[in-house]
Amino acid sequence: AYWTDQILKNPDEMHKALMKNKNGEERIFSVRLQQADMDGNTFFISTFVDITELEQARELAESSEKAKAAFMANMSHEIRTPMNGISGFTQLLGKTTLDIKQRKYVSVIESSMQNLTGVVNDILDFSKIESGMMELDYTKVNPFIDFKELFELFSSNVRHKEISYLIHIDSKISECLMIDKLRITQVLSNLVNNAIKFTPKNGTI
Repeated sequence: AYWTDQILKNPDEMHKALMKNKNGEERIFSVRLQQADMDGNTFFISTFVDITELEQARELAESSEKAKAAFMANMSHEIRTPMNGISGFTQLLGKTTLDIKQRKYVSVIESSMQNLTGVVNDILDFSKIESGMMELDYTKVNPFIDFKELFELFSSNVRHKEISYLIHIDSKISECLMIDKLRITQVLSNLVNNAIKFTPKNGTI
């Protein structure tokens, strides 16, 4: 087919051509084409605009975004490793004999670790969204087990603030859901954290 056919069939798309200019340098041009009929004859009016610098800037930006996404993914992994160690030993410490003040300190550490994990996950997800690499990871979840365990993690926080904390999961919900457990957990954790933060003493969540 003649080179104009593709452009005429898709006039709203950006069409580009790699050509050499008068100095023999390869340049990238945007190509626009209009059809005109005059005295029974068909003419084509073509416009070529040199967009080489724009294309180079776009490619540099895309490369930068990919590098940033890779950096954030690596940093997330590096941060999670010591975080898992802190979390694991905090849980072990919580199972030892502690006085009231020490148990309170352990509870604060656990709460802080949950918040830090949420921050790391949010940063990583934001980076993935920016680079177009965001993908949902569907797994089977029983909300009456998994979500209840999640909500119970906040029990110590609400006790400390003297807030009534009620966990209710609608019985009409299926016992097996195909969802992205990690990101749903992030959303629910953020909602509960905000509820705890902004609910006054003796309030109810």
